[in-house]
Amino acid sequence: MRERSLNLAYLYLLRVPLLAAAFLALFPLLSLHRGSAAYFLLHGIFDITPLDLFFVSGQVALLVTTLAVVTFLVFRNGPARFRLPDVDAMGAARWFALLYAAAGVFFLARTTGVAQGAAAQKAAALAAGCAVAAGLVALGRVLWPKPSAWLSLLMKFLTGRLGPGYVDEKGILLPGHGFATLCLAIFSALYLLIALRAIPRTATLCSVLNLVFVAVYLISGLAFLCDRFRVPVLLALAIPLLVTARWFDTDFYFAAARAIRVESLTPPRLMAASPYDTAVIVSAQGGGIQAAAWTAEVLAKLDEALGGEFAPRVRLISSVSGGSLGAMYFSAGYHGGKVSGHEAIIRAARASSLEEIAFGLVYRDLPRMFLPFASARLVDRGAAAERAWSAQQAAPAESVMLAQWREETRRGQRPANIFNAMAAETGQRCLISTVDLGRSSGRREFAEMYPELDLKPVTAVRLSASFPYVAPAARVAAEVHEPYHFVDGGYFDNYGVLSAVDVVLAGTAEAGPVKRILLIDIVAAREPSAALKTRGWFYQALAPPEALLAMRNTAQVSRNYDDVRMARIILENRGLEFHQVSFRFPSEEAPLSWHLTQDEKAAIDEAWTHQKQEVQDVKEFLKLP
Repeated sequence: MRERSLNLAYLYLLRVPLLAAAFLALFPLLSLHRGSAAYFLLHGIFDITPLDLFFVSGQVALLVTTLAVVTFLVFRNGPARFRLPDVDAMGAARWFALLYAAAGVFFLARTTGVAQGAAAQKAAALAAGCAVAAGLVALGRVLWPKPSAWLSLLMKFLTGRLGPGYVDEKGILLPGHGFATLCLAIFSALYLLIALRAIPRTATLCSVLNLVFVAVYLISGLAFLCDRFRVPVLLALAIPLLVTARWFDTDFYFAAARAIRVESLTPPRLMAASPYDTAVIVSAQGGGIQAAAWTAEVLAKLDEALGGEFAPRVRLISSVSGGSLGAMYFSAGYHGGKVSGHEAIIRAARASSLEEIAFGLVYRDLPRMFLPFASARLVDRGAAAERAWSAQQAAPAESVMLAQWREETRRGQRPANIFNAMAAETGQRCLISTVDLGRSSGRREFAEMYPELDLKPVTAVRLSASFPYVAPAARVAAEVHEPYHFVDGGYFDNYGVLSAVDVVLAGTAEAGPVKRILLIDIVAAREPSAALKTRGWFYQALAPPEALLAMRNTAQVSRNYDDVRMARIILENRGLEFHQVSFRFPSEEAPLSWHLTQDEKAAIDEAWTHQKQEVQDVKEFLKLP
């Protein structure tokens, strides 16, 4: 009975390294298994090059070494600190080290299997990464004696306050702490090199592993310290976070500029700002990079297929989340009323931004949680996404603001844009747009909320696509009366249809030059089919949130159908011709992150070849030869 209690006690003390090992085994298993819920969100993280694999293998080797050292430290020094019977520390730690090594090997095997490159390249990258990690540890051991002596002095000073388990009665550092600190020093040096951009590019998977490193060091160190005093580790972590949240400005912000006074652009004036009697209205669904790429593909290829005569007839693009990014690239391609650079638009929308977002999370947002005074106010993963998206434009225009787009829309040289977002505090739909609908029940406009401020188009996209927890809920970096936090517009309407219908109905309330309306709705993925099967009692705990999420999607689809049907009836009663064409990606298998693999890019190209009937429908309605 005593032996069983002893084993359970040590397992509890080793909970952090055991959870880290479980992560190494389960993360690739769940992320790369098509049947798992995490697949479409996470599998793109493993789409890495041989160079990335070199860094990943080195990180995994260092992480496994660290887990083994932490385990040895617990077995060697735990008895003195926690009053447990002595055990053969080296022998016990060896078995756990084999477990950690097996988890690391499994992680690298799964990662290597899906990584880019030839087998020989990947094998060389694996071997080189592990060799460099071993070399760093060996070099550290050679250079470590002096820092170890300083650490002993520090621990000797603190030992009366920290309790036993750190130094012996002579003030000499106990085995395990020195090696653990050496691994920490190596990790900290690499972390700083990446954070300072001395290592210019790191894959998202490298950032994920560094996040695990931080958790292992921080939580295992706190556990060894706090478990003796029966202080919960989560409480020890929460206290500094509560302090920084209470006494420091740790909120997230987005940049805005002083607005240039421009004339209001109402929906009737928008409809009249074109020589054509047919107005094309586009709605673009949200859904990460898949929505961005599919929106850009449809709009650019459709304009190409119609000889450049499609873009001049587009009066409005109402977009959400990822669809907003594709819509922004297409809208930025307008010059003199027509769109050029179709292939560049498609390439930009397909380019990965996941690495920059992960960098912002791990190397900017994470430090500012504990050191908020050391961080610039606007440096976060949302700003990182903006920089990545701006860099992909064929001709980045950092000074272009929405006010300039509004003026070009008034002259009929560019369609109006509505980037749909939502206010987190009120649940109201917030339109960041270049057309003025005005405030109504359940709807706000950025221009109405903050008339003295203006945004870059890429900032509007960032707010429309602020899906937790990829991008933070952010508020404007200015003193305003209503400091709302903007989040993804997909919470309210993931299709952009509602705003498009609002503009069409308001713009045609009185007779004008527009006689025909073509609604093009771009849907980035087919709705997943429900898996009907017998459920056990455990399902009862999951049924309420699952039903809530399912209701949200179904309610939006139903509402959009009713809105379009209502618009059709109203427009036909006004004597206008109305037609709808849907461009739907034909598969449920669409990534939800901000990275596309080569196969997923090829799937988008393939999907476009099956839209011939839809293209013909658009061509016939526009009466193009």
